[in-house]
Amino acid sequence: YDCLGNEVTEVTDQCIVADGFRSEHFSEARLRSLLGPCTLHRLADIGYLAVV
Repeated sequence: YDCLGNEVTEVTDQCIVADGFRSEHFSEARLRSLLGPCTLHRLADIGYLAVV
């Protein structure tokens, strides 16, 4: 995020906090607990596409 001009202020196993936003790290289990029944498609190594 630094290269986009957003200073990173905190990094944990759960999230990255930068100027003005928080980027959360979700496991498949966490996504399913938030979304309920869904199909998750892995998008490279950066995330998931959820179809509910």
